[in-house]
Amino acid sequence: MPKLSHNIAANLAGKGTTIGLALLTVPWYVRLLGVESFGLIGVFAGLQAIFSLLDMGFSATVNREIAHLSAIPGSAGQQRTLVRTVESVYWGLAICVVLVVAVLAQWIAKHWLISVTLDETTLCTSLVLMGLVIGLQFPFYLYQGVLFGLERQVSLNVIVGSAAILRFGGALAVLYWIAPSITLFFAWNAGVAALQTLVTWAYAWHCLPKASRPARFEAQALKRIARFSVEIMGITLVGAMIVQLDKIVLSRSLSLDQFGYYALAGVIASSMIVVSQTVFNAIFPRFSYMRSAGLEGDLKRLYHRTSQLMSFFVLPASAVLTVMSYDVLLLWTGSAEIAERTWLFVSLLVLGSTLSALYNVPLALQLAFRQARVSLLGLLTGIVVLTPLMLLIAPYYGGVGVSSLVLAFYVIYLLVCINVMHRRLLPSERRKWFITDTGAPILVVYSLVLVVRWLRPSEMSLAWTGAWIFVAWLGASLLLVVLLPTLRQYFRLGVGRLCGAGYSPSP
Repeated sequence: MPKLSHNIAANLAGKGTTIGLALLTVPWYVRLLGVESFGLIGVFAGLQAIFSLLDMGFSATVNREIAHLSAIPGSAGQQRTLVRTVESVYWGLAICVVLVVAVLAQWIAKHWLISVTLDETTLCTSLVLMGLVIGLQFPFYLYQGVLFGLERQVSLNVIVGSAAILRFGGALAVLYWIAPSITLFFAWNAGVAALQTLVTWAYAWHCLPKASRPARFEAQALKRIARFSVEIMGITLVGAMIVQLDKIVLSRSLSLDQFGYYALAGVIASSMIVVSQTVFNAIFPRFSYMRSAGLEGDLKRLYHRTSQLMSFFVLPASAVLTVMSYDVLLLWTGSAEIAERTWLFVSLLVLGSTLSALYNVPLALQLAFRQARVSLLGLLTGIVVLTPLMLLIAPYYGGVGVSSLVLAFYVIYLLVCINVMHRRLLPSERRKWFITDTGAPILVVYSLVLVVRWLRPSEMSLAWTGAWIFVAWLGASLLLVVLLPTLRQYFRLGVGRLCGAGYSPSP
């Protein structure tokens, strides 16, 4: 079994490449396309999230089933049949997505979006291309799940990273050297999506074990995974609705240029979720294995280790983005206007995304135990409460009011669900999670960054601003290395290897 640290590192590298390129290219997109066209990219992100709900938990279920079947001799035929069956469903849904968006494009362009500079034809064409991109990307999630289950995460992230370079770098080149056109942007993304899915499809089938009989569609294979898929589908469906609800409401209440600033803040905040998802993808199958094997002691230790790693990966960046959001935006975009109009959105959205990210390790544990109803119920309650409140507040308080509601929800959701989850699954571990794994790290990291922000001179060049931001992040990271037991073990391991001491941390 590959080392968990290798899988996490590969996932972080793949996602890090995607996030890094997105952060680097977004300011150029804004400059070349304008804020209003960038607002369309925000609409595209919302549509992606909505249609990703059609996944219905199948990719995560396939991940688990492939990992389970890989340990059973002679299961090659079952693995290939499972993938062929679910693959047929995915491609059928992909075609439906393209057709639905194409049919609704004109209505959305005319009656939903509020545009000043973009004509209806441009909006309609962009929406059709958005649907094509989403449809072409959709089967990729299945093949990604297959490769996760086969623990081919290093190779998978080579594909993901290469596609990110082609998607972001290529789109920037096209906009700069050919034409700064939003329709050209989406056309390029459609081509990259098709290539990524094709390569991942070929590699996933290559990695599946060979079988004596050809793979075929079997309805019974869907029935076997249906129950678990429904549980994951509920979490994914309602969770994605929570994440996108603010954008859906504001896209109707704000003009596209105003929504563009909010979408820009959403890009930054989503990085917290993306980073946490890399850890989730690595630990979920490992939690499931330990639960099935009855390794309760190892499971508890791994739970705390990964919770502390999540704090280390997320909290330093979160504190810098929250406390120094204006400085980060000014350095990133080079525009004082964008920084002034976006910094508060960034602070509020990043705080909410951070709480959601920290919850991903406990969520993986719940799914491993097949006891995720508490999380699902909390999310459903959030949808019921947040939807009317957002619709009521958005016309008067705009993005600030809506993002404040999102933050309040995540605070309540985390506190309630974490308490209930620990009481049911790991009652003796709740205090350690709240204090050692997350509570103390949050307190010390945010306190340090607040002090750095307070000490920062009022007048600084962009270069010195960047240096000050880096010092805040580095100081917070080093502080967590000292504070968190898991990080101290890894640090001693590194020193021990350098010194030839042969030290290794506890499992």
